[in-house]
Amino acid sequence: MYYYLIKNVKFAITLTTKLIKYILQFIIFFTFVQISSSDSLDSLSFNEKFNFIKKEFNNNIFSNSNISSEYLMMLDSLTKDQINSTYRLEFYLLSWQFDFTYGNVDLAKKSLEKLIYTSEKYNDNTKAKILTYIANVYFDYKMYDIAEQYYRYVLDLKNLKLPNVDYIQCLNGISGLFRIKGELDSAKFYITKALNYAEEIDDPKIYANSIQFYFNIFFSKYQLDSIEVNLNKMHVQEFKNNNYYQSSYYTILAYYSFLKRDLNKAIEYTRKVVEARKSIINPLNYFSSINNLGQMFMENGQYDSAYYYLKIAKDSLESSKNSHLINLNIEHLEKLYKITNDTSK
Repeated sequence: MYYYLIKNVKFAITLTTKLIKYILQFIIFFTFVQISSSDSLDSLSFNEKFNFIKKEFNNNIFSNSNISSEYLMMLDSLTKDQINSTYRLEFYLLSWQFDFTYGNVDLAKKSLEKLIYTSEKYNDNTKAKILTYIANVYFDYKMYDIAEQYYRYVLDLKNLKLPNVDYIQCLNGISGLFRIKGELDSAKFYITKALNYAEEIDDPKIYANSIQFYFNIFFSKYQLDSIEVNLNKMHVQEFKNNNYYQSSYYTILAYYSFLKRDLNKAIEYTRKVVEARKSIINPLNYFSSINNLGQMFMENGQYDSAYYYLKIAKDSLESSKNSHLINLNIEHLEKLYKITNDTSK
């Protein structure tokens, strides 16, 4: 009996020692990674640091208020001595977006006033960037009247150097607003203008964004034959390997196939959208495409797959403005599973 007791004690000690060893290794590794990341950030130029932190802020703004707040404080610290630079102006812009996104109404109002006041001393190209960004945020939250007001501020700027990326995005946005209002001729006028400028810039990301707004008009009119003809005509083979272009191009094809009720094709193209957005490293858009894929499976009656992808989207977009729609689909599937399947993935 004592032999087995001693043996068990020795085994427990050995196991504990190994466990402590692994824990220490993990702590050392984790600390090393943190130090390496910090050293890596320190070695970057000011511009590289700013863009890195801004990207991380944008990646977390809709999903994690605590993390995005930390990155915002890092930007504040980084730009506090850059009072008259565009870096500080961008910090004010992101501060407003954070306050607005998380419902800090009074703070958002003050942030916006400070942002607009500060932007007055900059040239029209910088103003276009700031005003278009503000308009796009309002557009995303379906506050269309306010969004249109800011888009028109950009259109009224007299000294813009064209072609200009932010001006093109402004044209895309106001085209989208007219499409939503049902004023499709005006929508087509603005997006045609945007496409002409986008072709001059020869940037796959900007061109992709513009063609998606362009084809949304055909989707609104349900002109499916026009979609196929125009997409073949406007497709730029040289852009095909660009992830931004793939995301828009395959989104158009997926929705086109969906409206044609070719759901297998729609699922195939939506998978390509997911793959493209995974490489773009934008969590919100990536998991939104996962959600779209789940909905495609749902429409196609492939409920196992639909439930699987919608659950991934739900877990990842819990704090985003689209989460309630995902939850409705999940609840629907859970009710369905009670009828058709005892075990759900």
